[in-house]
Amino acid sequence: MIFFWDILERRPLIQKAFKSDLPVYSLDFSEDGDVMALGQDQGLVTILDFPSLEVLHRKRVSHVKGYKGEVGERICCVTFSKADREGSMYLAAACWDQAVYLFRVVWKSKPGH
Repeated sequence: MIFFWDILERRPLIQKAFKSDLPVYSLDFSEDGDVMALGQDQGLVTILDFPSLEVLHRKRVSHVKGYKGEVGERICCVTFSKADREGSMYLAAACWDQAVYLFRVVWKSKPGH
């Protein structure tokens, strides 16, 4: 579960949380704050619109079997690059399977715009 806080009021934002079916080990916001990426267990990378938290993309990138027999190692770090001149950016996802996966994040029009 990801909770969002109002740091001035020092309390959680009411009805602003994201419940995930798998543990989240890392997250990052795009430079403009419109997109959030999650690095999750079982090799999943999830990209969400922010602030709506609508799932824009979800992909299992690791297919290595873990020590418990589950498919996919955890994603331990996700990081967005700065946007290029065309407005696209890259997302790097580092995984316990010793690989770094790169995504080019491109859209014709941003959600909510």
